[in-house]
Amino acid sequence: MKRIFYVLMAATLLLAACEREEPSINVSMDSIEAPSDGLQQQVTISCNRSWTATASEPWISLSPESGSKGEANLDIRIEPNTGSSARSGSVSVTCGGLIRYITIRQAQPFRQQLSISHNRKSMTAPDFRGNGLVVEVDWGDGTVVPWRSGIDHGYESKGPYTISMKIAGAQWFQVTDVTGISEIDLSGF
Repeated sequence: MKRIFYVLMAATLLLAACEREEPSINVSMDSIEAPSDGLQQQVTISCNRSWTATASEPWISLSPESGSKGEANLDIRIEPNTGSSARSGSVSVTCGGLIRYITIRQAQPFRQQLSISHNRKSMTAPDFRGNGLVVEVDWGDGTVVPWRSGIDHGYESKGPYTISMKIAGAQWFQVTDVTGISEIDLSGF
């Protein structure tokens, strides 16, 4: 009889220990850098209990907003930024009292444009200055790159080519070598 009592007591303790499993949660990423035109990003959530996800800003939407124990994919949709500056928000994922945050930073939208037409075999992009400066350079031959000071590009042959730049946050720019430039279009600046 004592043996049955000890076996039942051990089984009860083992069952109680299993039920007291500590909550755990893993999120596949803790930050998202979104372009100004929006983004859809999938994040994997692993949790040993049911979970919920909440967005801090109305321009961030989630699907699904909750799930059960196990692994699940959370789709995060970030709407295009129509404001005049960069913005940030977050998604909080809660599981059994634990919270994990996904920080979201979104670039400011391009509000300015500059085009330069030329017939050169190589070209250096203009120099820009400004607060929160973001420039995307389309060299006119299918190559599109983020701008950095002193960036240049070589072509297979002489132009004509038109460099198009989408710009956010520029206060001024400078073209240092105008040789071979036929036009600078400032209408979008």
